[in-house]
Formats: sequence, structure tokens, C-alpha cells
Amino acid sequence: MKTQLVLYQVVLGRNALLLGLSLSPDARQDFSRDATALEGDVALLATMTSDNPEQHARATAIKADVDSLTSGLRSSLGQASYSDASTVVIVKAASARRIVLLRAMTSMIENERRLLDKRTDAYTALSRAINTFLLIALLVAGILAIFALWIFQRSLEQGREKIQDLQTSRGALAASHAEINTVRRRLQSILDHATDAILLIGPDGAVRLANRASSLLFGLPNTALVGHPAAARIAGLAGGATEVFGIRGDGTRFPGDISVGDGAGELADETVCILRDATERHRLSQLKNEFVSTVSHELRTPLTSIRGSLGLLISGAAGELSPKVRQFVEIAHNNSARLVHLVNDILDIEKIESGRMDFQYDMLPAHAIVQQAVEANRAYAAPFGVTFQTTIDLPPLTEVRADAARVQQIMANLLSNAAKFSPIGGVVDITMTAQPDHIRISVRDHGAGIPDEFRARIFQRFAQADSSDRRQKGGTGLGLSISKAIVEQHGGTIGFDVPEDGGTRFWFTLPCRHTPAIGAEAPLVDDEAAPVDRRRILIVEDDYDVARLLGFMLEMQGWQVQTAHTAREAEALLATTRFDVMTLDVLLPDEDGLALFRRIRAKPATHDLPVVIVSAVTDTARRDLNGDAFSVVDWIDKPIDQDRLRHAIRRALAQGTGANPAMNAVLHVEDDPDIFKIVAAVIGNEAEVVQAPSLSEGRRALAERTFSLVILDVSLPDGSGLDLIDAIRRLSDPPPILIFSASDSDSAIAARVSAALVKSRTDNVALRDIIAGLIRHRSPEIEAR
Repeated sequence: MKTQLVLYQVVLGRNALLLGLSLSPDARQDFSRDATALEGDVALLATMTSDNPEQHARATAIKADVDSLTSGLRSSLGQASYSDASTVVIVKAASARRIVLLRAMTSMIENERRLLDKRTDAYTALSRAINTFLLIALLVAGILAIFALWIFQRSLEQGREKIQDLQTSRGALAASHAEINTVRRRLQSILDHATDAILLIGPDGAVRLANRASSLLFGLPNTALVGHPAAARIAGLAGGATEVFGIRGDGTRFPGDISVGDGAGELADETVCILRDATERHRLSQLKNEFVSTVSHELRTPLTSIRGSLGLLISGAAGELSPKVRQFVEIAHNNSARLVHLVNDILDIEKIESGRMDFQYDMLPAHAIVQQAVEANRAYAAPFGVTFQTTIDLPPLTEVRADAARVQQIMANLLSNAAKFSPIGGVVDITMTAQPDHIRISVRDHGAGIPDEFRARIFQRFAQADSSDRRQKGGTGLGLSISKAIVEQHGGTIGFDVPEDGGTRFWFTLPCRHTPAIGAEAPLVDDEAAPVDRRRILIVEDDYDVARLLGFMLEMQGWQVQTAHTAREAEALLATTRFDVMTLDVLLPDEDGLALFRRIRAKPATHDLPVVIVSAVTDTARRDLNGDAFSVVDWIDKPIDQDRLRHAIRRALAQGTGANPAMNAVLHVEDDPDIFKIVAAVIGNEAEVVQAPSLSEGRRALAERTFSLVILDVSLPDGSGLDLIDAIRRLSDPPPILIFSASDSDSAIAARVSAALVKSRTDNVALRDIIAGLIRHRSPEIEAR
């Protein structure tokens, strides 16, 4: 509208100027200003309509027309003169163009109004939509506010309930804490009152908890233990040992017994360590060892003198005893034997506990175990009026790898118990049967049996039934415990059962092997089991059963036996093997045994071979040999007397070297004069016995002369007799060495000497036989060792 007005004023002002109708002196300036304003308004209008192409086109056209109009109007004013007619024409033309422009502007305005109306309608609709949206949003907000208020109210109520629950839980938690603190204080009190140190060790090896005993044991405050490495105070903790050394705060060490266990649950990564001071136990162990040493020497040595002296008296070494004196001497001898048995049992138990019981294994004929045990214990059973009855059901040549002395110790325990608890005139049944890989030996008595309440502890140490009829039988209560340890060491088992018809049956098993019969493939020899100092005996006997029996009897004594069933076999063996003695049956299938005997005597290699004739026709054979009979050691009739056979073989072995007993000398290194006298009396005329009461005296005696045998005691005033072993072995012709001491020799020492005997365990007969064999026989194997 304003633009239209300005256009009108411009055209009107120019016309007035052309017609001379303007009275204002500034009319021309007003025209120019209005024209410029018109151009600016139109240009602004074109700019404002740039967002609408249609309107912008109209505005652009109007601007062009206005620019053309204003340009024409300005140019018309610049002419020099106009006529009235031309002026009128110019004025009319300008008015016409003005009208055209006004119409265009009016059209544009109308169009703009229409656009404005449309926009107004759209804005109104948009406003209505916005209002509707706002109304809906306000409604939703109200609903949400109401819901939030409901939620808040509900949460507030739940919060109050939770607060109440929390307060209740807090009270229960406080009560639990109080109870936990009470339990903790109780546990801490228990830990602090424990005499053993208790440590809780974390996975990093640091101590997390220590009781009061730990502080006392290590001599450190609790703060110096907790948080510090446990290994710094317990040497050997990481090695898993049960015996360790603790290190006190002052650096001193003490022995300890330790028990280590893993934690459980939340403490699974921690370790519980319980440490006990073992100083007192070690002191007591030392005292026990000293006591055992005292028992070994101070009891065994005098007991050896007592029993040896009494044995010599009984054997008539001091002359014939009157019956009454002999009775008293036998009583003393028997009771000294009981005391010796007690001492030996106590020492055996100590060796079992310390793991120092030595075993000398050898391949033994199984039959011989029972036969030898029966013969050795028959005299013990005689005063009880008890007899032994044996049943042996074994394959031929069944052997067991065992320590002969220890197995006989088991048998002696079982047979003596059976004899003691049998009724007068009773029979003890001894049975030996074969299983696939072991033999079973059982000893049954027909006594009153074992009380029910005693059966569970019968193999315990010092175990004895309490009833008076059993207590009066005597005994230490150690025999079965020792027997159990020996059987288990051999890889066997031991037990007992109670037959329905009364009595008790004790049994034990030993691993065995069955040697093939004659003609079958020979088994491999166990080199470790083969003894290095066994004397070889050749049995020439055509009867297989008699030959086997002779072999059992001789192998029981530790001799190595070979058998020839014909004269031809005997000569073949004699040509390839050196034997120490030969038993000969006169009646052989291929040749007269006496002819074989004469050929043996004619050969230089076997001229001095001792021979024992074992035959059913010894008298006839003695007459047939005539002058050669003197070279036969003994003539033994069938059936064979086992004791006579044993003594005959020993005499033959003693003569086997052809040594003159007067030339033999025995060095006895022994500080106890009574023991020396007993040994000298036992040796008798076998050899001269020289005493050396000390280690230095023994060395001097060895330097001065040659001896056939050296008998050593281990405990001497100036050292150990074992120190002489190496000196003896360095001699140009070293004699055999016999350890005869109150202390048991271990396997390492026994391997370095010819024999090792224990005082109080060895009777006079065994001692004499062993000494006689050693001084007349030096085995190349022994010298090589």
C-alpha cells in the first residue's frame, strides 16, 4: 500500500513539475527522493518475495517496470522544453503506466493476501494441532504424575517395610556378631590354651594366624609371626616331612613333629600347621637308646656267662654232678634261659619299632622248617607232657626265601605257646600245606582257647589274657607281636582261628616256589639269596626219598647239598666240583659203594675227602673195608638219627682240611674275663685261645702272630672291635672273623665278616660248632670279601 502511494506521488510530482503546477521550491528534490524510495521499496519487495517463485516473478517484473518508469520520469524532466501537447501526452502516458503498475501491484497484493490467508489458515490449523497435542501431553503428564505419585507412595510404604526389615536384620546381625565374637573368643581361648603351636598359613606362605603356644615355642611376640614367612621359622616345611626343625627368635633350633593339612571351604587356599616341640621325645628316645645299649651289654654279657657256665656244668665239663646238684643247676640254667628270652624279646621289639631288625634271606627247603622246629622245641614241650604231631602236604622240593633263624623264632613262639596252653598229655598238631604262591603253617593246641575279649589285641605288645590260669603260664606277651612283625617282613600274613571242637589254631604264610622234579629244567638260582659261606656236601644215595630226607636234614644246618644217585654220577660230580664231605650208601644200583670209596681214596684230589657211611648194612661194610675203615668219619645206620648225622658231618668238616688242632690259635678280643673263660672252655682242645682285653691289645697280638680265627666283641674299653676288621683284612693271610657281641650286628657289618653271633642268643653247642668250622675252613669267597 505504501509503495502504491509513493508511486502515485512520484508520477504526480513529475507531472506537476512538467505542467508547472508545483509551487514548492524543493519539488524537484521531493520527486527525486520519492523516486528513489519507490525503487528501494520495489527492490525490497522483490527481495521479500524470494521464497515464493510466483510472487518473486511478479515483484521482479514490477521492479523492472518501476525502474523503467522512474528512469523515464527522470529523463523527461531533463528535456529542455515541452509543448503543451507533448507534455499532456507524457503525462497521460505516465499516468497510464502508473495505472498499469498499480494494477500489477494490486494483483500482487491480492495474491499475497491469498497466500497470507492460506498461511493464516495453515497456522491456525497448526495452532489447533499444537493446542490439541499440548492438551494431550498435559493429560498424559497428569496421568504420569498421578502414576508417579502412586508409585512414590507405594515405594514409600515399601521403604518403611524394608527399613523395618533392615532394623530387624540389623538386630539379628548384631546378635550373630555377638555370637561369632563369643565363638571366636572361645576358639581363640582353645587355640591359646593348646600346648602345640598352631599356625594358619596363607597361599603366599605367610602366617595369617598364630596361637599363644606359637609365641612361646618360637620365643617371639605374635606380631613377629603373623605376616611373616612360615618357612623362616620352620626348616623343612616345604618338603612335606613329618619331622622338622623350628628356629627360635634367638636363632636356636629345636626338633619338632609337624602335621600339615589343607583348609576347607573359604579357607581352601590356606594351610593349617600344627607343630609340637619334640625335644623331650628326642631326649626320651636317646634315653631309651642308652637303656637298650645298657641292656644289650650289661645284661646280655653276664647272662651269657651265667648260662654258658651252667651249660658247661650240665655237660660235665667240671666233672660228674650229683643228682641233687644237677637238679639245682638245671633249674638255674632253665631260668637263666627264660631271662635271656625276655631280654631278647625286649630288644627285638625295640629293633622292630626303629626299623633296625635285619634279615638274612636264603632259599630254605620248606619241609625242613617244621622238622627243625619240632626237634628244637620237643624238649620244651616234654615237661608239659605235650607231644608234637606233624602233617606236611607239599610238592617235592618246595622252597621258601626266608631268614632261617627268624622263621624258627616264629615257630618257637607258636610251639611254646601251644605247649603251655595244652592240657597235660595233649597233642599239638602242626600242619604245612601248599597254596599257589605260598605255604601255610598252622599250629593247633587243644586247650581252653582264647577269651573273646582278648582276641582283638592278641598280637599287640605285652598282650596277655588276664585270667589266672593263663597268667600262671608266664611269658612276656611279646612273642606274637614279634612273630607278626617277622612274618610281615617276609611278605606273609599271620592270624588265628578257633575250631569248633576247642583249642586255638595259629597260622602264618610264607611266599614259596616249587622246584621241578629230577629230570625237569632246573630253576634259575637267586644269586642274592645264595649264601657265600656254605659248605658243600655230596650225598651218594640211590633211594630218592632217603636222599631227599638227608638233604633236608643237612640244609637245615645251612649246608649246601648236591645228590648223586649212582656211582657214575658221584664220580662225575667229584671230578668237577670240590666238596667238603661226602655221605655214601654202600648199595648203589650200578656199582658197590665200597668200590667207589676205594677209587676216591686212590685219587689225589679226593684222597682226604671225609666220608660218612649211611647205609642199612654198615656192619657188613665195615668188615668189607677192613683196614680202610679208619678213613671213614662215622658209620650211621638207617633209619637215620638226625643228631648223630649232624655231629658226624661237623666232625667230617673239622677234619676236612687236615689241620692239626694244636697248630690253631684263636684271638678273642673281649674285655669281660668271664666271657673269655666260657668261650675258651667251649673251644676246648680245638685251638689255643689268646685273650686281648682291648683294641690296642688286639692290634698288638695280630702284629705278633698268625691266628686261625679272630673273635671280636664290639664294645671295648678303648673303642669298637669293628675297627679291627679292616686291619685284619689287610693281613697277608687274613683269618675268618666272628663277631660275638651283646649287640646285634646289622647286615652291612655281617657282610664283612664270616659270622656274627649275639651273646645270650647262642648256646654252647652252636658256638662250638661255628668256631670249629671257621678255624678249619677258610672259604675263598670269604677272603675275597
